[in-house]
This record gives sequence, C-alpha cells and structure tokens, in this order.
Amino acid sequence: MSFKEIFKKSRLILPYTEDEIRKEERIIDFAYFMYPYINRFNQAGIY
Repeated sequence: MSFKEIFKKSRLILPYTEDEIRKEERIIDFAYFMYPYINRFNQAGIY
C-alpha cells in the first residue's frame, strides 16, 4: 500500500477542506518526485 493510498484513506478521518487536500497531495507528489534525488545527495554527502 503506497503512501498516497494511506493518505486517501486517512483523508476520510481528517477534517480537511478540498483545497487543503489538493495542497497536501501536491506536496506528497513533489516529495515522491524528489525522493530519489535527495537519496542520491545523501549518499554523496551533499545533503
């Protein structure tokens, strides 16, 4: 189960407005996109 699926399930519990959900999803998408790069920086000792 991906983080996004967990987030979508937890969304039902959390009292979020649609705007906040979309903002949150954009942050999650960005984190997903950046993760391999951040990992690479970590290994190189840059980040």
